[in-house]
Amino acid sequence: MINSIINKTTFITGNSKNAGKTTFLNYLLPLIRKKADSLCYMTIGIDGEKEDMIFGTPKPGITAEKNDYIVTCEYALTVTDAVFEVVEVFPFISKLGRLVLIRILRKGSIELIGPENNSQLDFILKYLREETVIKTNLIDGAVNRITQITSAPEAEFIYVMKVSQKNLIKSLNQIKTLNLVKKFPVKKEKDFEEEECFVCEGALTNIKASKIPEAFNIILINDFTKIFLNWNELSDLLKRTTVYYKEKFHLNFISVNLFDITREDFNQALTKNCINEKVVFNPYEYI
Repeated sequence: MINSIINKTTFITGNSKNAGKTTFLNYLLPLIRKKADSLCYMTIGIDGEKEDMIFGTPKPGITAEKNDYIVTCEYALTVTDAVFEVVEVFPFISKLGRLVLIRILRKGSIELIGPENNSQLDFILKYLREETVIKTNLIDGAVNRITQITSAPEAEFIYVMKVSQKNLIKSLNQIKTLNLVKKFPVKKEKDFEEEECFVCEGALTNIKASKIPEAFNIILINDFTKIFLNWNELSDLLKRTTVYYKEKFHLNFISVNLFDITREDFNQALTKNCINEKVVFNPYEYI
């Protein structure tokens, strides 16, 4: 699992608020430090909540270790007990100050407060790629903002899911959808005849899909983050057409955080639904 993250840019995104993204980031960090020559991590925006809305427990913090690189903002630097040096000050000012890249000199707790939009994230990731020696980057993504993945060429992502009895069917459908959309092949618009290919600009919604003329048996879309269809809608669409991507992003694995359901019952549900997607169980579960 860890080897698949080293020397890559990986987004940690999720299926709901409080799905366990930051907790999973905390689990990954010590494992990655043992293998990565350099490591940078950040988040998207700021959550602003001190407690988990589901469990009522304190929201997980981050303990930075020596030689970690972190993107955060000026406010976080005034309240951290870590010792650090400022490597770069980015040309963005948030409500909590300028965004900065720091290197940790002595371990301590720190709050991650990151870029507020994709254009800022684009800039920062480009800087990390082109101006630093940092090769392994982790981004704790905002909930349901999977479009952030497009900020990094050849980016990968980990999908963190909070699964309960109440949302089990929905979660299984999300896994089936992810398993399906990751397999669509990549082609260029010039590879198709104009009369057979519908080029979808922007998001592919159910309304837009229903208006595609039946004469088109191929849909070309930029990437999977532009697909805004649930499992049933996507299944119906694929009965009459084939989907291709202009760009492709890799699903590394799915991390499942179980709540009021056992691993045995969840695995049985996967088998029953013929799902063989790679699933890593979150080490912190609420049973």
